[in-house]
Amino acid sequence: QDSKTSETLKKDGFNLDRLYVANRHESSCQALIKWGLSSDNVANSDAQNALRRYQQNDEDEGSAIPPGKFSELNFGAFYFDGCGGFAPQIIDMIDAALVNRPDPQHPLVVGFSVIGGNRDVIEKEVKIVQRLAQRAKEMNLRVRHVFDDPNAFGVDADLKKVDGHTLSTWCILEPLSR
Repeated sequence: QDSKTSETLKKDGFNLDRLYVANRHESSCQALIKWGLSSDNVANSDAQNALRRYQQNDEDEGSAIPPGKFSELNFGAFYFDGCGGFAPQIIDMIDAALVNRPDPQHPLVVGFSVIGGNRDVIEKEVKIVQRLAQRAKEMNLRVRHVFDDPNAFGVDADLKKVDGHTLSTWCILEPLSR
């Protein structure tokens, strides 16, 4: 319920009409709406379900899993908060965000945070970025890691990717032709 990411975006002038949040906790959703987000921009769901497009249910071939609240929106950026430090959950979020999406006309930005020990967060990042690269390749995109060349993206080169037990990072997915 702390909504620190949303608070930071608001403070930095981000247009709240363009901020969409999925959260499994009803109380957090209500707090975000009270704080200033439109109820249309808040899904009482995990990100995987809010972003998922139509898909066949593997367990029952005759049924389909319905699309999520944000499934038809064409996002330019995603930020996935792995509060629990569980890399497979962020991988599922990436899959929901990128599978069955139309090829983007502009670069996509994907950021995420994970928590754990110093070595542990690096291993988690590698697993997540490997899946991101796989999904990008399927979309004819390549992955550029912002911290590989921070100056090219206007990011302070002294910015820490790992702070305490939290790793936060950003990647740019752009057409292979660039």
